[in-house]
Amino acid sequence: FGAFALVIYPNNAWLHPHAFVDGIAAVLPAGFKAPLAIVRNWSFAMFYVLAEMWGSVVTSLLFWGFANQVTTIDEAKKYYPLFGMG
Repeated sequence: FGAFALVIYPNNAWLHPHAFVDGIAAVLPAGFKAPLAIVRNWSFAMFYVLAEMWGSVVTSLLFWGFANQVTTIDEAKKYYPLFGMG
């Protein structure tokens, strides 16, 4: 997130391939408008995806950290496959 705020966002006019996408859009049918918009603004799409994934990743890390603290090695061999299925 720091790289986005300090490097990518200030330079988005230089990083986004507007001319390339305009050239491709002239050749492709109108149904490709939405995917081309994602490519045109790839940094914003990447930021959105990373922001959406952040909660799931942190929750998973916190759960497995807690599971490692409260189980012994013998219990882990028995219960971790069940934790992984849930």
